[in-house]
Amino acid sequence: MQRDIASHIIVLLLGAQTNHEKYKKDSSDLLNWLMQNEKNLSEHAFTFALVNLVKLNHLAKQFSTDQGFNLIDNLLGNACITNPQVGYNTVTILWILSNSEFA
Repeated sequence: MQRDIASHIIVLLLGAQTNHEKYKKDSSDLLNWLMQNEKNLSEHAFTFALVNLVKLNHLAKQFSTDQGFNLIDNLLGNACITNPQVGYNTVTILWILSNSEFA
């Protein structure tokens, strides 16, 4: 529960940053941590964090790897079926990625 709240706050704070180099490194580090530690957060907090991070072009591109799409595939096959909010967040992630500059 505490990690879920912390992840919400950190993601929102990173989204408000404008200092490019430090901000890009911090947000990239957070995305890497999320992708490697998805089980450390609830599915809701995990997908909330991803929705907010992939809105940023450099992170959308970073997330669009086999590992990122494997995470999405896993969510679609499991958590989305039982939790509508996780389903909504997951579909939103796919929508954001489909409209990214690099797509």
